[in-house]
Amino acid sequence: MASTPFTPPSWWLSGTNQNSIPANDNALRFWISQADVDNATTAQPASPAEGDVYIIQATHTGAQWSAFTPKDLAIFSGGTWYAFAPVEGNKVTIAGAVYVFTGGVWTAASGGGGSGSGNIAQNSKSAAYTLALSDAGKHIFHPSADTTARIWTIPANSAVAFAIGDAVTFVNQNGAGTITIAITTDTMRLAGAGTTGSRTLAANGIATALKIAATEWIISGSGLS
Repeated sequence: MASTPFTPPSWWLSGTNQNSIPANDNALRFWISQADVDNATTAQPASPAEGDVYIIQATHTGAQWSAFTPKDLAIFSGGTWYAFAPVEGNKVTIAGAVYVFTGGVWTAASGGGGSGSGNIAQNSKSAAYTLALSDAGKHIFHPSADTTARIWTIPANSAVAFAIGDAVTFVNQNGAGTITIAITTDTMRLAGAGTTGSRTLAANGIATALKIAATEWIISGSGLS
C-alpha cells in the first residue's frame, strides 16, 4: 500500500533553506517545527546531538555558525550544521513556550497565539486590516471608539499559508462601526447556508472563521450576515 508523505505544518513550507539544504527537504523542516529550540547559546556546540536546533544569536561563533545569519535556525543533521531562514509566521517551541517569527524577530506567543494557556489573545484594529499568520488563534478586536466601518481581509493561501485548522475570531464592540470580513481569491462559506463571499459583522457581533482546506474557510457567529 502506498504511503502518505510526512510533511511539516504549512507555515514552514514557504521558508528559505540555506547551506545547501534541498528546497524539498521537508524532513528537516518538520524536525525544526517539532524540536525544543535553544535561544541562548552563542558558540557552536562542540558535541551536538542529531537534530539539535538553535536560534543563531547576534554574537555567534563557530566554524559553520559564523557564516549563519542572526535569528536563523541552525539544525545539526548527519554530522553537519544547516541553517533555515524563517519567514513571517513561523513557529517554534522554546523551553515549552511557543514563539512566532513576526516583524523579523522571535516573539513569545500570547494566549491564543499558540501558548496553550486557554486565553484568546487580542489584536485590536481600528483600520482596514489583512490577517497575518500570527493572528491564528487570536481575536481581532474592533473597539467602540472607532465608529468607522472597516474591512478586514483573509488573504489567499498563496500569499499567507495558514494551516488547516487555524481559526481567527472577529469581535465588533458595542457602538463600533460595521466590519466587513472579506476574502481574496479563496473561498469563505457561511456556516449553515453555504453561501460564499464577504460577510458583515454588526456592532456587538462575534464571528469565527476556521480554515478547513487549503483554499477554503467556514465562518459562523452572532451579528453576522
